[in-house]
Amino acid sequence: MAKDPEDQERDDIEDDDVKLDFNKTLRSMCWRLGGSIVKNGARFGNSHFHEVFEQELKRLTERFEREGKKIVPAAELPKNKGKKYEPDGVISLGHVRNMAMRKMIKLFLSCLWQVWREAEGLPVTVPYSIGIQRHDESHLIKPWDMVDKEAKRPRKKAA
Repeated sequence: MAKDPEDQERDDIEDDDVKLDFNKTLRSMCWRLGGSIVKNGARFGNSHFHEVFEQELKRLTERFEREGKKIVPAAELPKNKGKKYEPDGVISLGHVRNMAMRKMIKLFLSCLWQVWREAEGLPVTVPYSIGIQRHDESHLIKPWDMVDKEAKRPRKKAA
């Protein structure tokens, strides 16, 4: 007996819904890359990814201030039994910066994935935030919008 199309769709989703292994080395490498982008963008001021970081940092800072939370450097956090903690109404500046950097890294990885797929001649789907989470497509940032310079044309080989 043939399966109902809805049941078949559910089976397909279950097959695709396999949890991938966690890769702590890759996570560390991405975090270091993000730190480099933030530092170099602050130093040279010419990175579109650094601009995303700054915009997200500003957005988060404004959000926490609207919520009445005080943003403080980690050195100003209170201690309990020698360990720093964030009491209610307080968040450390480092946590806010990490949130902004995480968003920037996710954007970088999304761009990397898309360009890599195109280079390999593989199909490219819409980003997760638009396809699955149903975010507005007007917020889509394409990899080529993040490029600082025009691509060089390949040289013609001498005959």
